[in-house]
Amino acid sequence: MRRARSSTRKALVLAGRVRLFEWLWLSSEASRARAEPLASPGVRELIRRAELAVEIAERVQRPPERFEHGRGDAVACELYRQSIHWSLAANGSVGGESGAPQELPAPAAAESGSLERARAELTEKSFHDYAELEPKQQAESAARLESLAKQLLVPLRTVRYQFERIWIQRLLRIGSVLVALALILMAIRSTHSWSERRRDLAHDATWTTSSRYTMGGCESPAQSCPEGVNYFFHTNSEDSPWVLFDLGSDKPISRTWVENRRDCCAERSVPLVVEVSTDRKTWKQVARRDVIFSIWQAEFPSVRARWVRLRVPRNSILHLATVRILP
Repeated sequence: MRRARSSTRKALVLAGRVRLFEWLWLSSEASRARAEPLASPGVRELIRRAELAVEIAERVQRPPERFEHGRGDAVACELYRQSIHWSLAANGSVGGESGAPQELPAPAAAESGSLERARAELTEKSFHDYAELEPKQQAESAARLESLAKQLLVPLRTVRYQFERIWIQRLLRIGSVLVALALILMAIRSTHSWSERRRDLAHDATWTTSSRYTMGGCESPAQSCPEGVNYFFHTNSEDSPWVLFDLGSDKPISRTWVENRRDCCAERSVPLVVEVSTDRKTWKQVARRDVIFSIWQAEFPSVRARWVRLRVPRNSILHLATVRILP
C-alpha cells in the first residue's frame, strides 16, 4: 500500500514537472511550428533572400540622399523581381517537385492570382525593359512590384513570426517565474530579518563604551541615527577598547550578529571577542573572530548573561555599525 502511494506521488510530481516545463518552454507549440513546411532550412533561406532583396530595393527606391546619376526606380524594379523570384521558389519548395504551391495559412490567401501575376512579371519583362521606361512609368512599376513582392512575403513570414512569438512568450514566462522567485526570496529575507529584529536583545539594551571619540556616533540605546551612518559608536585609540550591552536581567543567548564599520578601517576590529557576564566582574569568552570581516555571525552554546561585551584584545580603535544579540 505504501509503495503504491509512493509511486502515485512520484507520478504526480513527474507529471507536474512535465506540465511546468511545457508551460515555460511551449515545447509542443514549437514542435508543431517546426513541422510546418515553411520551417525547413532551405525554405527559410529562400525567404531570407526575398526579404533582403525587398530591403535593398526600398533603400534604392527611397534613398536618404539623391543619387548622383538619377532615380533608382528601374534598379528597384529588378530587385523586387529578385524578391518575387525567391518567394516563388519558396512556394515551389513547399508545394513539392511539381512546383504547385500548397495552400498556405491566412493571410496567405494572398489575393487570388498573385502567384500567376508574379510569374508573369518574371517572364514578360527584363531589367532592360524597365530601364527604357519613362521615369513616371518606372516609379509606377516599382510601386506595383513592391506591393506584389511584399504580398508574396506575407504568408511566407507566418512561421518565422510564430517562432518569434514563441520565444517572446518563453522569455516572458521564464522572466515572470524568476521575478516571482525573487519576490518570494525577498519576502523570506524580510520576514527573517523582521523576526530576528524582534528577538534582538540588543535592540533596546543600553550600551556604554570604554571611551568615546568626539565625532560621530549615536546615543545609547540607538544603533541608527543621522550622526551614525557608518558606525553607531567610536572609541579612542586605547588598550582593549570595548562596547558593553546591559540586557537588564539574565537572559539566554546563543548568537551574535555584528556588522563592521561600513566605510573603512575594518582591520581595527580584529581580533574581536564576545564575552558574557552575570555580575560584570567575571567574564566568559563565547566567540572570537581573527579574520577581517564586514559581517560576522557567531553561534555558540546557549548561556545566560545580563552583560555582553565586544572587545578588541590589543591596542586599537573599535567602531561597529550594528550589533545584534539573539537567544
